[in-house]
Amino acid sequence: MTDRIICFCILDKSIKGQAYRSLEFNKENDYCDVIVAQVCHHLGFTPDLLGIRHELTLWIDPYEISIRYALS
Repeated sequence: MTDRIICFCILDKSIKGQAYRSLEFNKENDYCDVIVAQVCHHLGFTPDLLGIRHELTLWIDPYEISIRYALS
């Protein structure tokens, strides 16, 4: 997962708030972001054990994380 986030960083604009990576948990992806699901499977458990059953989006920048949470 960190490799994917690092690829989005532009070093000369590292604090611009460009949402280098977003993690989306919604009904369309069975409430688990694709990258998070891959990490879960790599660690040997299923993503449903995370217990996320609501829409949730995280935007990750080098110095800030923003969250949108919605009850379905």
